[in-house]
Amino acid sequence: MRPNSKKDEIIAIDMTLDLTNPKWHQYKKYVSKRRQESVDRFVHIEDKIRCLYAALLVRKKCMELSGISLEEQHFVISKGGKPCLSDSDLFFNLSHSGDRVFACFAGSEIGVDVEKVKDAPFYVMKNVFHDAEIAYVESADNPITKNERFFEVWTCKEAFGKWKGNGIIYDLPTLNTKSQTMSAHLKTWFREGYCYSVYMDDICHLTIIRESNESVESFYQLYCSIS
Repeated sequence: MRPNSKKDEIIAIDMTLDLTNPKWHQYKKYVSKRRQESVDRFVHIEDKIRCLYAALLVRKKCMELSGISLEEQHFVISKGGKPCLSDSDLFFNLSHSGDRVFACFAGSEIGVDVEKVKDAPFYVMKNVFHDAEIAYVESADNPITKNERFFEVWTCKEAFGKWKGNGIIYDLPTLNTKSQTMSAHLKTWFREGYCYSVYMDDICHLTIIRESNESVESFYQLYCSIS
């Protein structure tokens, strides 16, 4: 097993995409046939780009953090239903919304979620939020904060479910992300109209790196020229 040199650090990648990028299809050759088929199944170009560049980003960072070349990378599905890199102790999880792809890489299981902040569907809270979470949202002193708190709670629940490996398939109202126990494993922040949440056993050492479709494309262009 090849060690992850960043084992004690969470590397969070916040990637902004150009969803009108006319060159996106040129980079399909750098992902697996299965991923290419997944990209092709989408009808809308925006969905195709998100699907493709999420995979491109994962392969890029897996190479940088594990030392395993693109040619040697082999991904399998874990028992929890999450993709993982064979022959490595590097764990990763990703999410995308709007023009953002959010991915985290660490030395143990991790769950992440990103959501574009819009008008929150507060009516769903009674079915999916814990009473303490509802009280937290409702106690906001202005509409903007109330809206943000909804997405804070929602992304935390999603991140926890993805950490478990089975999504949010559990009794949602019984999970209190505002409890002291849960809060110790969660980190949430807002950036440019998006809400980001991470769930992990040890959330202390987190480094956020910005990426774009251009930076990812440059990596593959360089890799192709020297390989």
